[in-house]
Amino acid sequence: MWLERDGNDGADGATGPQGPTGLTGVQGVAGPAGPTGPQGPAGADGGDDQTLSLNGNILTIEDGNTVDLTSVLQPLLDRLDALEAAVTTCCGTVFINEPGGSDRAELFQNYPNPFDESTIIEYYLPYGYSQAHIDIFTIDGSFVSRVPVKAVGQGSVVIGQNAMAAGNYVYSLIADGELIGTKQMTVSH
Repeated sequence: MWLERDGNDGADGATGPQGPTGLTGVQGVAGPAGPTGPQGPAGADGGDDQTLSLNGNILTIEDGNTVDLTSVLQPLLDRLDALEAAVTTCCGTVFINEPGGSDRAELFQNYPNPFDESTIIEYYLPYGYSQAHIDIFTIDGSFVSRVPVKAVGQGSVVIGQNAMAAGNYVYSLIADGELIGTKQMTVSH
């Protein structure tokens, strides 16, 4: 984030009058580790370092001053929403691991499939679900195991073949008692 800040008045006043101390403008937004912007003239001690912290949209300066960045960030969030909508229209659902992402839970095909040691099952659960698990059954319907799903958003679980004999199995995602989807996987030893 680039910030422009006036420096402190020099001890002898030699630099002349300056604007109020504090944030005078935001020039652009970079990633969290972006470069700092140019600083105003330094005070007599030659330094003008400040500790900044960001909590949500509120930037806090070590002297206790705060700046609400909502007016800068909201247009960017609006643009991101528009881009997500365009990509979804063009290319399918976009999953965002935060509130406001897709509103449809989904179970994905495991990979690798077939597998001999372990496989990964990916899923997506929108915010609002409180309990979910993946149940594994033999192809004839006998229960094999239950794997808890602990996080909402896009996630995955790793399944090991452990006591599973070579053959075909089905797995289902159940969230808050609702069957989300069922897929088939194959164990090959």
